[in-house]
Amino acid sequence: MKIINKNEDKEDLRVIRTRKLLSTALFDLMAEKDFSQITVNDICKKAMVRRATFYNHFNDKEDLLNYTIDGIQEELFEKSIENSEFVSGKEMYMSLIGCVIDFLVENNDKIVKIRKNCSDKMIISFLETIKRSAAYLIGKNKFNENYKIPVEVIASFFTGGLILIGLDWIDNKQPYSKSELLKFCDTLLDDELLIDHKI
Repeated sequence: MKIINKNEDKEDLRVIRTRKLLSTALFDLMAEKDFSQITVNDICKKAMVRRATFYNHFNDKEDLLNYTIDGIQEELFEKSIENSEFVSGKEMYMSLIGCVIDFLVENNDKIVKIRKNCSDKMIISFLETIKRSAAYLIGKNKFNENYKIPVEVIASFFTGGLILIGLDWIDNKQPYSKSELLKFCDTLLDDELLIDHKI
């Protein structure tokens, strides 16, 4: 039986709270100026946290940025696998697309700020996350379809396309509705292209 240390719980909550304050301060500052112009002093002042406290949690501002992006990645992964049972590969992909669109809308401001300052890092982190989600969902579901292309190749192709479509959609201030975007993706994931109906 594990003995719960109340002081340890308080410490954990303090760590989470401090990191959240610093992360929020970084986002607020990125709305005002480029990441390259932001200093650790700026972040500490905005978060109302001492420099020593900052360095207890992070090595530098890049470390804080990576932590922030990691948090966004993990949130996206968790949301994308909430529904994990599907009758077909297409249903799985359409569900994943819907989750990504919702996530982009809910986190629009954060994503725009990070994209403005470190676009490549954001694209790579999203690619890794969606690929991880697709791999997880494929592993949980054994689909009966006989695909013309290996499922892993479809997942990689789908992941790259989805991220670029989603980020372009955000960059262009959502020129299509969610339902229109889903309809486009539904057409792109045409069963006739993906599934071999020959037995």
